[in-house]
Amino acid sequence: MPLSIVIGVPGVGKSTVMEELKKISDGKVKVIVFGDYMFDIAKKEGLVKHRDEMRTLPVEVQRRLQEEASKMIYEESSKFNGMVLLDTHGFIKTPNGFLPGLPEHILRILRPDFTILIEADPSLIAARRSRDETRIRDPDMEEMISLHQMMNRMAAATYSTITGCNIIIVKNEEGKAHEAAKKLAESLGVGG
Repeated sequence: MPLSIVIGVPGVGKSTVMEELKKISDGKVKVIVFGDYMFDIAKKEGLVKHRDEMRTLPVEVQRRLQEEASKMIYEESSKFNGMVLLDTHGFIKTPNGFLPGLPEHILRILRPDFTILIEADPSLIAARRSRDETRIRDPDMEEMISLHQMMNRMAAATYSTITGCNIIIVKNEEGKAHEAAKKLAESLGVGG
């Protein structure tokens, strides 16, 4: 089972691009959301009630949840006969700075084949965030979004260096998630 890590800042349209990719891949793609696994564990332990509370947990708790989730994800993804896309974050903005989404020990558990970085213009991301009433997000300025995207590029380069995986960068322009998914499908060889 090939595994691809998919990263992008909140509001970039990562989930939308992956859903479009699933539609055009003829069942060759499965999306697993890393945060869902972490949230389920944290909720069962009574640590959080809402998924956006995750980033406020103490760093040591987040690290433990990452490790538990990664083992569960690797086990589940190994059973799928196709490309598994792991929807996650390169870095998570916390009250205490940026927390690596996938530290080295987690990458060694997951062993990805690709790191996919989804990006968009920071002003576009800021506008998307302001329209999304389903999430509790910090109102970041464009400069912070640019910094976060740069940090994600560093994460992608680090993932590649540690695991030997290829990096694919996809631009998700406004209203063009389907086109971004088609380009990604071609790069991954899963239809499109």
